[in-house]
Amino acid sequence: MRQAFSPHPMPIDEIARAAGLNAAQCNAVLMELELAGEAPSYPGRLVARAI
Repeated sequence: MRQAFSPHPMPIDEIARAAGLNAAQCNAVLMELELAGEAPSYPGRLVARAI
């Protein structure tokens, strides 16, 4: 999943498509990554991979 997005903020829908997940699955994984400090979220439903 982490390889589906970059250190630059990306829309969640784009990340879901790249990872081959539906929106609910993608949001669940991104929530876990955010809580672990690996995927900060930004306004406008954007997420980036932590460096």
